[in-house]
Amino acid sequence: MNEVYEYRNAPGKGAIWLAAFGVALLLMAVLIAGATHLMPLVWVASAVTLAWMVVPKPIYGIKVDPEFLVLSAWRKPRFVCLEDIAYLRASDISDETNIAIVFKNGTEEGIFAADLPDTDTLVYVMAEHGIPVRGVY
Repeated sequence: MNEVYEYRNAPGKGAIWLAAFGVALLLMAVLIAGATHLMPLVWVASAVTLAWMVVPKPIYGIKVDPEFLVLSAWRKPRFVCLEDIAYLRASDISDETNIAIVFKNGTEEGIFAADLPDTDTLVYVMAEHGIPVRGVY
């Protein structure tokens, strides 16, 4: 297969919108009630919301091409040659790892769960590239 599969999972902006809405509500409450002594609270909440907006948020995901499985493709890419992979195995090692790569030499490496698409999609994509996924029910 010559197709490249990319999965990206970027965090949404829902929490930022919620925080901005909260600041707006707090400002309205202070202005309507005339509670000017709470104005520093509005300034602090605004500053925290702005800081939250500018802090970089990681993009999780993988990339699979005909030669490599790229783990953490948009953060710190780690290239794993598909020829070195015997199979992928579902595992319950921890909450952060639910799939492990089993190499042909017998070693194993866990894959960060946030980097992976849903299990059905992963099974399909890896099957298209000739890598079985075992232990999935």
